[in-house]
Amino acid sequence: MKQKEFQDFVVNSLTSMDGKMTSLDGKMTSLEERMTKQENLQDITVKHLMKLSERVSSVEGTVLRMENKIMDKIEVLFDSHKQHEDRLDRIEEKIAQ
Repeated sequence: MKQKEFQDFVVNSLTSMDGKMTSLDGKMTSLEERMTKQENLQDITVKHLMKLSERVSSVEGTVLRMENKIMDKIEVLFDSHKQHEDRLDRIEEKIAQ
């Protein structure tokens, strides 16, 4: 290969490599942008999940308070029913005598 041909070959190769490097730089920039968007989406998702978790905890607390109130009322109703039943038994005994 002659000197001129070799120089042309080297210049063409370097030019080709430069184009490929520019293309790679563009792809890297695109990947970095996509990665940043993905990280932002993950941050938003985590924040949303934390808020949902807080809301679920709040709802669970409300349900527990309601269950406690309902259980108290059911116990009162049961006691009242038992007293009523006892009273009817006493009345039936008096009538039977």
